[in-house]
Amino acid sequence: MYEELLQRYYAKAYQEVLLFADEVINAQPNNNFVCKYRLLRAQSIGGLSGRTGGDRRAYFEALQLVVGECPDTEEATFAQDLLTALNGPVRNMGGAEETEEVEEEVVVWESKPYLTHYFGMLVPVGRGNVEELRATIADFNSEYFASNELRVTANLINRNFQIVLVKDFKRQDYSLDYYEVFTTNTNQLGTINTSGYAVFTISTENYIELFKNKETDSYQRWFEKVYLEGRE
Repeated sequence: MYEELLQRYYAKAYQEVLLFADEVINAQPNNNFVCKYRLLRAQSIGGLSGRTGGDRRAYFEALQLVVGECPDTEEATFAQDLLTALNGPVRNMGGAEETEEVEEEVVVWESKPYLTHYFGMLVPVGRGNVEELRATIADFNSEYFASNELRVTANLINRNFQIVLVKDFKRQDYSLDYYEVFTTNTNQLGTINTSGYAVFTISTENYIELFKNKETDSYQRWFEKVYLEGRE
């Protein structure tokens, strides 16, 4: 049922998703997916406020509710990251309709090798089973990086992509070591590595910036130039 509702969210049926999510949250507080419903509810409020030009405070309050009601979950972390990112100027918040003429934003990514880093993979909406991808990557981590105690999370980054994150790496070079082992693995990860998903590593600060500007292509180009070419 949750997956079906998620597809309705992708179809921008925000009001329908909001009403159904509220019904589940109120009637089934012990539902194993209740935090996912809470986050979907918040994102639907964001979509509605973006579409109608309404007050964003309702969106912020819904995200804060996810943080408060779902402590120590990836949904709470995702909501908190959004709240942090939305402190600055926001473009196309919550799936708002894009205009045809949008001034191209100049994005400045910062290289800070000693910040905590994540490994990221962008999965287009409608392609791939994200839960299966998470499980496969978790098994890979258990075999090759067991001592690192890595976590694998997945969430929407925009209406076109979900982002799978592996975290945390204490420094840039540790994340790049993981990137190299991951992308050259043809055993457990053969299918993933031939699927054409964009993969990269990203500092915590640049990750917050990515949530604000949604410039995934820009970051991928910067990552390849600064992180990969700079390592050769």
